[in-house]
Amino acid sequence: MSSFCSTIVALLMLTRLIACDELKCSFYSFRDGYNCKAETELAVKNTEITSVVGSHIGGKGDVDVEVFYIPFDRNMKYLPLKVCLAFKNLKKFDSYARSLIELKRNIFEKCTKVTEIKFEQVAAKTLDDDLQ
Repeated sequence: MSSFCSTIVALLMLTRLIACDELKCSFYSFRDGYNCKAETELAVKNTEITSVVGSHIGGKGDVDVEVFYIPFDRNMKYLPLKVCLAFKNLKKFDSYARSLIELKRNIFEKCTKVTEIKFEQVAAKTLDDDLQ
């Protein structure tokens, strides 16, 4: 974790406004493009991704990720904020995580290239109006 983020976390943890974390991914190519399969389990609200870890394949990097995928067995209560800052060419967002309890618009901030968002088997209790 960067020292800047560590400082922010230390200042804000009492109010739980924001947390910083790394996003762990399994990277693979599939018919819909180069994928990041989330391995991270986020239980803290308002987590911003500070770095992405995992082994890229075929000389690819974070900039090549087109699909962010969360499998059904991932215990992720909240989605990471601003995932498109980590994956600037993201086109598709797929989530099957049954444990999601909140879907907020700010998750997709800076997602200018996303053309498909899919949530299946999600029983979120909190949804922004435009996501219903």
